[in-house]
Amino acid sequence: MITALILTLSVVSTLGAGVAVDRAAVASAARARAVWAVVAVHAVALPVIAWAGVRATDLGAAGAGIVVAAAAPGGSTGPLLALLARGDAALAAALFLVLTLVGTVTALAATLAFDVAGVAAVARASAIVVATGVAPLVAGIAARARRPTLAARAAPWLSRLGAALLVATIAGLALEHGDRLATPAVLAIAAAVVVASLAPALAIAPRARALAVAQVGAVRNLTLALVVLAAVGAPGEALGAALSYGLVMYVVTIGIAVVARRTPAAPQAPQAILGVDGQP
Repeated sequence: MITALILTLSVVSTLGAGVAVDRAAVASAARARAVWAVVAVHAVALPVIAWAGVRATDLGAAGAGIVVAAAAPGGSTGPLLALLARGDAALAAALFLVLTLVGTVTALAATLAFDVAGVAAVARASAIVVATGVAPLVAGIAARARRPTLAARAAPWLSRLGAALLVATIAGLALEHGDRLATPAVLAIAAAVVVASLAPALAIAPRARALAVAQVGAVRNLTLALVVLAAVGAPGEALGAALSYGLVMYVVTIGIAVVARRTPAAPQAPQAILGVDGQP
């Protein structure tokens, strides 16, 4: 049940993000220095931070769940959460696409390093992620280009449905897997990694772009992490740790969205520190 809910959320949220942005804007954003700088942080620094925290606290089997989750950027709800926070939709979509593809590789490396999954299991999970995350986003962007009026009408409804599915997914994770939720030590490491994932946004301006980077960057690809861990029969502690990471991640990102919607945007500075066009 919860797996079906996660996959449905992935399809709806990424399709909704796709119909909300212009194809040319996404292509322009994908070429920005901001995107590739953020990708470098999430592909290298975040897994290393998670691994260091796991080693320092000796989490045992639960450590694999934390590291696999941290090494799987590109969560499908990232663009939705960016939109809810009034972040830059084009940058969010471009960053999601790049992080999803890179995250497949880094998740593979993490699972192999921890001997949690083989290449075949990760490949199957990656195919599911592409089908339920990347493909709907691309389809939404194409629909926006060909049928802009229809896409504009569908966007708010898909956003509302995605938000409802997100709430249902969080509740489902808590109810169905509450007994697997990890220890305070695991929650503390998860919180530290989630907070660290927000750091690149501090170097981004203006606010809409910073919010897009924060939200998309903070959300990990739980679909990939959970499917891989479940497919290979990982210990319950590893699943619990990944689920705990997800709950912490959603608490933080939903909190950011709520605060962002209630806080008026400050006047823009004359120059961006790192803008979408790659210029200061």
